[in-house]
Amino acid sequence: MNEPTVLVIGGGKFVGRHIVARLLAEGYKTTMLTRGISPNPFEGLVESLKCDREDVATFDTLLYRRGFDYVIDVVSFTADHARHAAEFFFGRTSRFIHISSAAVYLLNDDRLNPFREDDAPASIEGLKPIGGMAEYGLHKRAGELEIEKAISEKGFPAVIFRPAVISGPYDYTQRDYGYIKRVIDGGPILLPLENRGCHRHTSVADVVDAVMLGLTSKDAPGKIFNIPSYTILSMPDYLSIIARALDTKADIIYMPHGALKADLGSNYSPFAYARDFIQDVFRARCVIGFKPSRADIWLADLAHYYAEEYKGDPPEEYVKRREKELALAKKMKGAGA
Repeated sequence: MNEPTVLVIGGGKFVGRHIVARLLAEGYKTTMLTRGISPNPFEGLVESLKCDREDVATFDTLLYRRGFDYVIDVVSFTADHARHAAEFFFGRTSRFIHISSAAVYLLNDDRLNPFREDDAPASIEGLKPIGGMAEYGLHKRAGELEIEKAISEKGFPAVIFRPAVISGPYDYTQRDYGYIKRVIDGGPILLPLENRGCHRHTSVADVVDAVMLGLTSKDAPGKIFNIPSYTILSMPDYLSIIARALDTKADIIYMPHGALKADLGSNYSPFAYARDFIQDVFRARCVIGFKPSRADIWLADLAHYYAEEYKGDPPEEYVKRREKELALAKKMKGAGA
């Protein structure tokens, strides 16, 4: 029997890297298409194609005589990306996986938790969020709508996944590492008084599990699935899991949001949500058999990874802000706060 063939668009960095590793472990004949900027961690193990997907002519030339059993698109960020992919791969693959984002729910005026898949806006006409995750969510939803159009009009065999914030090794955003680094150094961690929303982030291993289920489940095509973790966490919960894993304590100091933003910038604490942001996971569990993992397990593993295995530089934001944070904390304690 021939090995099933898979094309991964964007397989060299964080999420794509984990997906490719799993595909290779399970015997899929894998091709990666990347810009070729980052080192290829699978040199000699996969076919590697270099192309910026914005260069549509080169993309089409590289692939127009190729067919793949499966295509996994990790780096679709705009309506143009999704529209082109849906048009190009129609008839060239039996299953197309589109990785979207829970950020699409930021477009809702009334955010009622938990978010179900049908809660994303049916139309984005007139929506113009500027900057931040809401704008990112707008572009992601625009891409989803292109995939949904291809599903409804042509029967395009696509599956859409909406992971929450993804955590795991090789994450180039280093958001988790920023918090873990602060727990490791033992100094105070500044959180806003007002922003006490809970979250339900996603382990990268869970994303990979969902993708693999999406490739093989007969009931997956044509559907959208939330992919969150099992566990709902507040920021104190999140930090306490990290601290327990590292056999220490998290020293949390609360300050007004406005003061922190003025002194440290708007992204001073990326996981300190103003409101709860929680996805429902019922559909993925029932339709494709997805089993979300517990954050106390994967987050503890991630803390050990950064404390014991990771050899890279500390997060850039940590280097820029940590001294100022510690000075603010000392000032607060000196004032009797």
